[in-house]
Amino acid sequence: VSDGNKGLAPGQGEPNVRRMIIRMILIALAARLLLAFFAFHHLFESAADYFGFGWEVGRVARALATGHGFSSPYQGDTGPTAALPPLYPLLVGGIFKIFGVYTKASAIVLLAIQSLISAATCVPIYFIGLRTFGARVARLAGWTWAFFPYAVYLSAAEIWSTSLSALLIALIFWLALRIENGGGWDDWFALGAVGGVAALANPTILPICAALGAWIWQRLRSRHAPILARATVASAIVALCITPWIVRNYRVFGRFIPID
Repeated sequence: VSDGNKGLAPGQGEPNVRRMIIRMILIALAARLLLAFFAFHHLFESAADYFGFGWEVGRVARALATGHGFSSPYQGDTGPTAALPPLYPLLVGGIFKIFGVYTKASAIVLLAIQSLISAATCVPIYFIGLRTFGARVARLAGWTWAFFPYAVYLSAAEIWSTSLSALLIALIFWLALRIENGGGWDDWFALGAVGGVAALANPTILPICAALGAWIWQRLRSRHAPILARATVASAIVALCITPWIVRNYRVFGRFIPID
């Protein structure tokens, strides 16, 4: 784990930072798993045919796991849909296929995955704080996220893409800071890949990407730094990620339907 030595306090070398971040992640994960152990039972309220188990995501995942394709996000068999971005329903559908539809095993696996994703978000949050305000604020920000009540609850008690969205936003912001500070091609490739995944998981993140892209462009242009080719490649990676979904929608519905 490294993001340079900017803002490190005396005696706080990279090995110490790495150990602190690992401890931060493990403690954050433990807090989330502890809540999940007590909270996952509420997902199995049968009054609405387990609709609270992932809501629309759970319904589409059930359709995928039972061979009905990406369809029926509400009650009953309502046919193919593009009402949801595809990534999280596909993930939940894969878990349902392996561990069963609306089963305790599926709930435990999904909440554990979400808890790990949420705990890992400590990493980009720490490095965002390190680059912008220094080591003390970075530590405070990382530990705050580790125990932030909404972050703990939404990852450990509900089936939805919220935790993944938080991680993707933090990664995009961290990568934007790295690029603005002189990042190379690898950071631009990573930004394109993360942006593409974000588009498939939660398209509302894309305006944030656009705003950060404009900010990077302005900052690098003022320094006469190379940007056009790298920005074009990053944008092409995003387009490559979302193209299969747009093609699927055109084939199913006969018209252009972008990411919803």
